[in-house]
Amino acid sequence: MGLPGRARKGTLPCPSHRRRHCPDLGAPYQSRARRRAPCWAQARRRTARPDPVIDNVTVVDVIEGALHPGRSVSIAGKEIVDVGPAGSAPASTRRIDAAGRFLIPGLWDAHVHSAVHSHWHFPLFIANGVTGIRNMNPGSDDAIALTQSIRRRLSSGDLPGPYMIAGGPTVDGDPPAATSPIVVRDAAEARDAVDALADAGMDFVKVYEVLGRDAYFALMARARERSIPVDGHIPFRILPEEEARYVPAQLAAHWRAMTSSSVWTTVQSELAPVPDVQLANVRLLNEAGVVILARTDVGGGGPEMLIPGLSLHEELELLVKAGLTPR
Repeated sequence: MGLPGRARKGTLPCPSHRRRHCPDLGAPYQSRARRRAPCWAQARRRTARPDPVIDNVTVVDVIEGALHPGRSVSIAGKEIVDVGPAGSAPASTRRIDAAGRFLIPGLWDAHVHSAVHSHWHFPLFIANGVTGIRNMNPGSDDAIALTQSIRRRLSSGDLPGPYMIAGGPTVDGDPPAATSPIVVRDAAEARDAVDALADAGMDFVKVYEVLGRDAYFALMARARERSIPVDGHIPFRILPEEEARYVPAQLAAHWRAMTSSSVWTTVQSELAPVPDVQLANVRLLNEAGVVILARTDVGGGGPEMLIPGLSLHEELELLVKAGLTPR
């Protein structure tokens, strides 16, 4: 999508499924996610209406950072099958006149808490072009059952919504700081928690601050055995250099170089919860080569704090303001 001239086939509306378009999510997410529910557009019930052609649209090429006006994008079922000059589609197709409008790949919000609010979060994500989300913690006592129910509804087409990568309840220590967590007190319970989440089909394990050292190291070892990613907060009792052993060697080397640089010292000295300083911190991290995901934490501070979908557009604007390119 977004290529000049003729385009290769690609999945609509989530080209981000492919690692090329979503390197931040990584292969473990891809391999686990592909075995289950398809994205919302793939799962929608087919109707008798002919496949659409989006005509006379400006395609935004996010790879090259270029605009390609006057294009015609042909869709067959769940795939983009052709991108050509405006007006090139057969007359029998269902034509959508997109003159003066822009076509981009679906957006990702890499940190949401939307499962318990799916009935109103998901329609707003789609309305704002967010076709992929990473749900970090359902925030309910029945987190696994809720996540599985949402997947079934997405797959059947009963619930229109974005493609969802999801973890179950957060794994935390005792007393926990997370909401509705799995509480583990030792290494055995940590391994059991990983097994339970992996067996339930969760895409990753989210850890939190109060997790003890023995439990954390046991959890990380079992997660590696089960090939399930671990996300979340580094526990208070874990040092950064200890955490580095669980990331790829190249990234670990980058972390060590960053923490010994003047950039890291500057970031640490400027950490404060004020917008201008936050922008400065993001700018410094970007200049240091740190991979930054677009995410909003929508639903994390209460459903009234942020608007699903729209808040991601605002986040992207802030990232550009902080010096990142719009690509």
